[in-house]
Amino acid sequence: YGSAHGEFKIPENVLAGNFHIEARGENYSSGSESVRVEEYKRPTFEMEMDYITDEVSFGDSVSIKGRAKSYSGVPVSDADVNFTVNCSSYSRFWWRSDNSEKKLLASGTVKTDGNGEFTISFVAKQCFSDVNRYKIDAVVSDLNGESHTEERTFSISRQSLWISNSISDVEELADFKEFKIYSENISGSHIDATVEYEIFKLEEPSHATVARLKTADKQMYSREEWEKLCPALGYGDENTLEKRKIVSSIMKGSVNTADTTPIAIGKKVKFTTGSYRIIMKAKDKDGNEITDTANFRIADKTSDKMPYPMPSYFALSKSSAKVGDKVQVRFGSSFSDV
Repeated sequence: YGSAHGEFKIPENVLAGNFHIEARGENYSSGSESVRVEEYKRPTFEMEMDYITDEVSFGDSVSIKGRAKSYSGVPVSDADVNFTVNCSSYSRFWWRSDNSEKKLLASGTVKTDGNGEFTISFVAKQCFSDVNRYKIDAVVSDLNGESHTEERTFSISRQSLWISNSISDVEELADFKEFKIYSENISGSHIDATVEYEIFKLEEPSHATVARLKTADKQMYSREEWEKLCPALGYGDENTLEKRKIVSSIMKGSVNTADTTPIAIGKKVKFTTGSYRIIMKAKDKDGNEITDTANFRIADKTSDKMPYPMPSYFALSKSSAKVGDKVQVRFGSSFSDV
């Protein structure tokens, strides 16, 4: 292996564009690289556009503001702002996002005012089913012909408000002292909302079973027959958290998500190891009720007993450690003679 280097000057009296550099060596070895050469002109102003952070539904009128100003802070007034708004079907799978069909929803030209500000308005029509993504492209050109571009994207679905919480799939009993509830639009921007919540204790199965990858379309055995033949293998999906019955209400309340203070679990609330469900309800800007449900479990790493019936249990005494620290690993199973 070896290397070589050198330098040369690009001729001045040539057109700007793509230049191709190629090197050839012995034994048919070669290498090449392309470089784009452009005439540099120092920009005199900059532009920016706001983000869409409101709760938006299909058919709403959407306005996005922007501004242009020189680097000394002087507004760029009476400048043309050419814009286009494209709508595309949105996929959560990255390999399909760039291939989605697009439709031109709006286009036009507006002017910056005396403060260098401009507003682009359009109606967010539903172009496709499910989730639609909207892309706003804007080009600001001043009187000297200098141009700058900016783009913003946001998404709309049939559901304009989304509720979630900070509770993990498995919480540690000693550490579960507070949690948060979030409300957002589909683009992930915070939306203030009043959310009512309630946490329930769920019924635990009589014994642990291994979940089946797929439930049979037609059962050839009755439940009693199956449990005698394969007691460790689930009969259906009745033991999944989603199918568990509610035993009792543990705590409930209401919170406005504009207040970012965590919801404290009071001393009067007694959580034990086991399975739980939190149900959250809120209303969107149109008065439609939005409901979100999440299941979780609580374990106790200090106990020698299984926190709930399950084939296998694995827990660490620490979530992080330094070199030389001792970390306790706990294994368990509701099955005997494992």
